[in-house]
Amino acid sequence: MLQKVLLLSVFISFSSITVGQKIKYKDVYPYLVEKNYVIGIPQLKKFLSISGNENEANPNLQMGIWLHERYINAKSANSTPSKELSDSAVFYLEKARGLIDEKELKKNKQYYQDFVRRDLRSGKFLIKVSDVHLDIENKIAAIKQED
Repeated sequence: MLQKVLLLSVFISFSSITVGQKIKYKDVYPYLVEKNYVIGIPQLKKFLSISGNENEANPNLQMGIWLHERYINAKSANSTPSKELSDSAVFYLEKARGLIDEKELKKNKQYYQDFVRRDLRSGKFLIKVSDVHLDIENKIAAIKQED
């Protein structure tokens, strides 16, 4: 009897630990970089659905990039992408553009390594807000041009 109670208490304590774990963006991001969208996108959607996370810059950018890629792939496959797909991509990209500023780039450099460029004046490798915004604006323009 004592063994059953002990076993039950151990089981309950371990199950409560696994249920209580929050999704952290630093755990989701590697899947997105690897383009392992089968695992990454459901976790990203869950992360963005948590109150307080909907205004995180890089998760919105990654969602917009994924939707943009889906839109472009649908276009190249000669199928007609849905209006919802293009609208969602533009929504997330515009939201990310509004959230990305110098403070965001300095705080989360590791998430913006795709935008590192050599500064011609100093010779240093930097991430500039203007480069990130230009890339986002080009993606939005590509979607709107196709519509």
